[in-house]
Amino acid sequence: MPTVASPIRDTPANLAGWQSVQLDPNEEGSSAVVAGMEEYALTWLSSADISHDEDFSPLYSAESQDFSIHSNDPGSYIMTVNKVSKVHR
Repeated sequence: MPTVASPIRDTPANLAGWQSVQLDPNEEGSSAVVAGMEEYALTWLSSADISHDEDFSPLYSAESQDFSIHSNDPGSYIMTVNKVSKVHR
């Protein structure tokens, strides 16, 4: 996630760049990047196999069949994505 989120990090270069993008009414703006991050995370997570019988800490819990990724950059973004089994043991 940190690599995908690099365009929205709170840096002087990014702030200047997004200010210039926001001036152009034909540009989608930073919300398009955030939507792309969400699509990337959900697509990647949907490919995770959560049918294992052993834990892969801290990402996967076999007991709850829960696969979680948490990423943040202080002052910029926080993103948590979870994949859980529909059937609990």
